[in-house]
Amino acid sequence: MDSAKWTVHLMEKMNLEGTENFHVKISPWNLSKLCESMAENLSNTFPFPNDCFPTSDGNLQMEWLYGDVDSTLDINLSSLSSHFHSYNNETEEEVGFMLDLEKKEDWKKLVKSINAIKLKSEL
Repeated sequence: MDSAKWTVHLMEKMNLEGTENFHVKISPWNLSKLCESMAENLSNTFPFPNDCFPTSDGNLQMEWLYGDVDSTLDINLSSLSSHFHSYNNETEEEVGFMLDLEKKEDWKKLVKSINAIKLKSEL
């Protein structure tokens, strides 16, 4: 998928209404950098987030919900550094790690983690 399609998908998923950050503007340049990295490093089978929200500081948070597991990816759009956090509400198991979204191996780590969570929820 090219960066323009990733941009459209992210914009469609961004839930601005009903959040305290609906007035926050995300830099188009920074969002473009993220989408270019997504286009370069992800396949069309990427487990796209359930929701995307702008943060109060103009960055982005993605959320995945699979079964009892809530996962978030907090992305600093200017540096493409991010923090992944996953919490299982039933077992109280937590996982968290930092990622550099300019690196293909970090995208692979993210996809592997999300797919593992998704697979466990389907069992």
